[in-house]
Amino acid sequence: MKNHADGTRAQVLAESRVSELEDQLRRAKAQLEDQSRQLQDANVLKARLGQENLEIHRHLQDLDTGNAILSKAKAALQQELEETKMKLDDETRVINHFVKRIAYRAI
Repeated sequence: MKNHADGTRAQVLAESRVSELEDQLRRAKAQLEDQSRQLQDANVLKARLGQENLEIHRHLQDLDTGNAILSKAKAALQQELEETKMKLDDETRVINHFVKRIAYRAI
């Protein structure tokens, strides 16, 4: 009888252990599924951010190109302004010279 009781007790302990191990396995599978979803979400986010990064990089290149064009236009306009100022100064000197000659003759 004792052997039967020992056998039953061992069987109960073994079944309890099996149940514990099955619970651990279920929890491990649930964690694995959760982590797999998180990894998939992270990969989707990574791909989206990579695409956004490419778009921003292209936009930055466009802005750099526009900036270079504007810088060249600014330099050309500054040069034209300087030339116009020099012409104006020359014309002003000529006009002042003629005004002085006319004023001298009028005296």
